[in-house]
Amino acid sequence: MNGSNGKSSSKHEVSLPFQWWDGNGGEDRSGYLVTLEGECIRKATSKDAYVLGATAGESSVIKIGSVSIQEDGRCQIIGFCQSEVVLCGKAAVRDDGTCQPNGTCRPNDEGIATLHPFGYRVLKRLDERTILIMVK
Repeated sequence: MNGSNGKSSSKHEVSLPFQWWDGNGGEDRSGYLVTLEGECIRKATSKDAYVLGATAGESSVIKIGSVSIQEDGRCQIIGFCQSEVVLCGKAAVRDDGTCQPNGTCRPNDEGIATLHPFGYRVLKRLDERTILIMVK
């Protein structure tokens, strides 16, 4: 995310695609802190001990489709979405307005960064609802 448009501009992070556990359906989920649910991702909450990383802004939604043959012989296309998750490097994430540069943050119950005594290091504020963090 770079400022107001919410897109990642750094090409130096390490990221991998993960499928959303709920299929997502195409919602823009860039800039959220996420955790694992089996092999899939979901928005992290304040109750999650493990946070995998942050969903990237650019190319964050990869739509994948598969074909299912119904009992009546018709084909049905089934789709699900993946997002690139930044596992190491700088990531722009949504925040609730409480995070400060040189402080730390963890996810709130919606996967949005909030001020916390430990967690990801906040590098700088990009706008009133977006911060840049270091993921490692």
